[in-house]
Amino acid sequence: GTATGTTLVKNIRAGSSSSNPYGLTNVNGILFFIADDGVNGAELWKSDGTEQGTVMVKDIRSGSGSAFAPHYAVSMVEFNNKLFFIADDGVFGQELWKSDGTPNGTILVKDVWVGIESGLYQKRLSKINDKLYFAGNDGLNGEELWKSDGTTAGTVLVKDIQTGSGHSKPSGFCLANGIIFFAAFDEINGTELWKTDGTASGTVLVKNIISQWLSSNPQSFISINNKIFFTADNGSEGRELYTSDGTANGTIMVEDIYPGFYATSSPTDLTVVNNILYFAANDGINGIELWKVEVHPPSPCPNSLVIQSPPASPPIEGIDFTGNTSTIRRANASGGSIIANNKILDNANVVYEASSIQLTPGFVAANGTIFKAQIGGCN
Repeated sequence: GTATGTTLVKNIRAGSSSSNPYGLTNVNGILFFIADDGVNGAELWKSDGTEQGTVMVKDIRSGSGSAFAPHYAVSMVEFNNKLFFIADDGVFGQELWKSDGTPNGTILVKDVWVGIESGLYQKRLSKINDKLYFAGNDGLNGEELWKSDGTTAGTVLVKDIQTGSGHSKPSGFCLANGIIFFAAFDEINGTELWKTDGTASGTVLVKNIISQWLSSNPQSFISINNKIFFTADNGSEGRELYTSDGTANGTIMVEDIYPGFYATSSPTDLTVVNNILYFAANDGINGIELWKVEVHPPSPCPNSLVIQSPPASPPIEGIDFTGNTSTIRRANASGGSIIANNKILDNANVVYEASSIQLTPGFVAANGTIFKAQIGGCN
């Protein structure tokens, strides 16, 4: 943090020309990056912070050609104590590679689109739990959801969301409460919010935020306290801030910050600090300014829950559900119970989930409401 401690590590491209290092990524104390020394093109380098220890790892695309895409399209991540990245060796196109920092240990993981065509053209790699997720194209199914455990055999298509040779173009992978959320396209729903557990059957649409085939285009995913926040456009209120717990009922607009038909607050730069989500948005009055949402940790999962009409006192939950609200009440999925004699009125949409649910005299679900009692719950 001082002038004397700020020094050039190495002049990789001799003279006044630039090597343009980018994609700096730490793997176990070794810095990997891409640089062009003027001879080999943009290739993979590493550094231990010394001039002598700053060297090219491998000339992946031999000769003066570059193995890597431009700065804005590079994707390099640490995974399983190795560097995983997308490169083009001039034979297989842009595909998934990995490196342990040695020439012999810098190898192609899988040729997703067999041959010269690129299976991962300018795509992003997302490390989630023990897998990498990305959009891949094998030339048969289009650009679809793939995952990799770092091996050739373990690099596979998860699901052909837009069936046939069309493209679902999955993007924005984000983990919250054990669920991987992302945006994807199909010809029925457009580009909407999806989730996956890494299996084909567990890869499903969460909610079609805008009706029919039009697209809400979810973007800017971020996770906080078992929920995701993102921006979307429902076709009438413009691009606003949304949240989801992985259910259709739990996927809602947080606030119409810039009210009015197709007025859009366009939230950007979503950032979490101490359970507070900060972002920039325009409310139509103050211009683009700093906003925040306080996101409290989830409440403990109750073993039993008694819901009755007010008044009520702890530990009984006294509440009637009214208005255009969407609500879920959960008790423990392993032996938990809900007993309810409250009222659901005025177009409310309510779900009770537990191992057992008992609706006692006095319970009302009025015409025009939606009420579901289903086996499930929290843990």
